[in-house]
Amino acid sequence: MMGVYEDLHAAYKKANPRLGGQTIQENVNVIWRVAKQRFTSPAERDRHIRDKIQELLQKATQEKAATVLNFFKVSLNGSLSSIRSCLVCFRADTTGVS
Repeated sequence: MMGVYEDLHAAYKKANPRLGGQTIQENVNVIWRVAKQRFTSPAERDRHIRDKIQELLQKATQEKAATVLNFFKVSLNGSLSSIRSCLVCFRADTTGVS
């Protein structure tokens, strides 16, 4: 079982896949350090960090969904363009054959 810090790191990495490892580590350390300063109780700190983890995982899910939707949108638009050009060719062929 991973600890809260490791869970935070994994969630941050999922939410920010384009960032490099060092940047992720530095940003996670800042979040952790601020939480330790703000919450004196380990239970309060862990609760705050768990809330942050949920936010990060939600962001990761939303970005993944947006990427998938964009992929299908691009694929669909490309398919529609191909269909349209075939229809134009078909119309030209059928109108010229009277």
